[in-house]
Amino acid sequence: MRLYSPIFRWGHFNPLLPSWDVQLSEETSRSISILNAYAGGRLLRADDLALLLELSRRNSTLDDFDRLTFLAKFASNAHRIMQRIGTSGEGYDKLAREFGSSIEEVTALVQRLIHSAPEEDKRRLASSYLQLSVNALDELLSLLSDLSWYKNWKIDHPDQKPWDVP
Repeated sequence: MRLYSPIFRWGHFNPLLPSWDVQLSEETSRSISILNAYAGGRLLRADDLALLLELSRRNSTLDDFDRLTFLAKFASNAHRIMQRIGTSGEGYDKLAREFGSSIEEVTALVQRLIHSAPEEDKRRLASSYLQLSVNALDELLSLLSDLSWYKNWKIDHPDQKPWDVP
């Protein structure tokens, strides 16, 4: 598990370092730098977050991206609560069902967002996040954490988009 994103150097986002084939726009690069600063440098999957944001912006599917960030925030919070209360905790079963439903919708949205990505990037993202395995779920939860930071930024800055910030 990576503890940092390889695309950050010296506190700045570097669009030349990602391992995928999509060239990032200046707006997406700036957005990820702003989000990483907002998150206190704690983005775990900034490269994949940048790819999803770039694809969403290019394909005019920002509504899907916004829905993904909403679900990411819910799923991340639900997962933390489930870990804290344990399987015998009050409300665990209901929360687990809602968590499962949100993960299903998240995977469908990720699949829809990456449909226009180059084949190699699609394969990499699908194998990292969309497989039915414990490792893929752990990776997905890390990505959801980053998407939650985007949602939190949007809540704190309701009339702005991160790429519009000077």
